[in-house]
Amino acid sequence: MSGQHHPSLEIIGDYAAGSLPEPVALALAVHMSSCSACRMAVQKLEVIGGVVLDELPPAAMDTEAELDRALSSLDEAKSAESPSEPSDLPHALLRRVPGDLAKLPWRRVARGVAEFAIDNYEAGYRAKLLRIQSGASVPRHTHRGEEYTVVIAGAFYDSDVVYNKGDFAEADPTVRHQPIATDGGVCYCLAVTNAPLKLLGPIGRLIDPLLRRRAEH
Repeated sequence: MSGQHHPSLEIIGDYAAGSLPEPVALALAVHMSSCSACRMAVQKLEVIGGVVLDELPPAAMDTEAELDRALSSLDEAKSAESPSEPSDLPHALLRRVPGDLAKLPWRRVARGVAEFAIDNYEAGYRAKLLRIQSGASVPRHTHRGEEYTVVIAGAFYDSDVVYNKGDFAEADPTVRHQPIATDGGVCYCLAVTNAPLKLLGPIGRLIDPLLRRRAEH
């Protein structure tokens, strides 16, 4: 079932307040296209002025508790049906991606893994689509900054956690992982970062400086 993994309450609050960086807001918008619970949470926050929860005065604690109850039902919310074809892009991506996913000029980055750059932003943010063939894995890596990933189609697992269509994953420099597409088909994701990845292992340490220089240009 999709819709099991959601953005943090802080990200949802910043989105409602209009203070989320544009590329991260894009990732959240893609997630919300199939998550009615997060849409509801944003709407509730907007009603009280888009104020981040940790900035609410003591008098507003009843409202905060109400929002916490709403967010606790995230996993129970019914999400939209998965598209039959990966070309059925979320609305938030339609004006940024020229054509359907199958026809994009994908660039190979590893065996079974390709990417398509959507845009570069100020403050070092980058947004790209990832295409991971069934059973293929992203090179093992950690992060120099933050990474936000939303599954558009298919699924991947990271350690013992499975991320399906619509799921939202967050990673930072404390995370070391190697996401792998499940055997159910090609996995398409939107990935947003604010710093280059740091590849791990002997081969990763060898090519990481080259990839970092390329990412900075």
